[in-house]
Amino acid sequence: MDFQLNLNTETVDQCYPTEPFCLAPTTIVAEALRQMKEHNRGAVLVCHDQIVIGIFTERDALKMMAAGATFDVPLQQFMTPDPIVLRAGDRVGKAIAMMAQGGYRRLPIVDDRGRPTGIITVQGIMHYLVEHFPTVIYNLPPEPHHSIHEREGA
Repeated sequence: MDFQLNLNTETVDQCYPTEPFCLAPTTIVAEALRQMKEHNRGAVLVCHDQIVIGIFTERDALKMMAAGATFDVPLQQFMTPDPIVLRAGDRVGKAIAMMAQGGYRRLPIVDDRGRPTGIITVQGIMHYLVEHFPTVIYNLPPEPHHSIHEREGA
């Protein structure tokens, strides 16, 4: 099957999504960071009544540190509200495009009601690409868009 065709036909559930890790918006940031470390997660979905209302990531914690903020505040104060989400039926190509355009390293996957079913990560997409397209991935030059401006040699 063709590389482009696969990206436009296979769904994000093929990209090794992780289980959703959710906390309430009232959870204190310090506790959220402790749980993220305990579960080895780079992000937590902020959910109210089992619906994704935000996401809190390592980047958000770094922004807090840079601003000198205290970690004794609720997640809802520093989360990214209404995050971009995917549905299980969305295509891999769409996920890659959304991540590239928004600069995201992870996106929540939700059902029709907005309840989280997983989180797709850049790592999961890379694993998918290497597994499905080893020849393309392993044969890429170190600098694929490099152009030579001068001759090499004597």
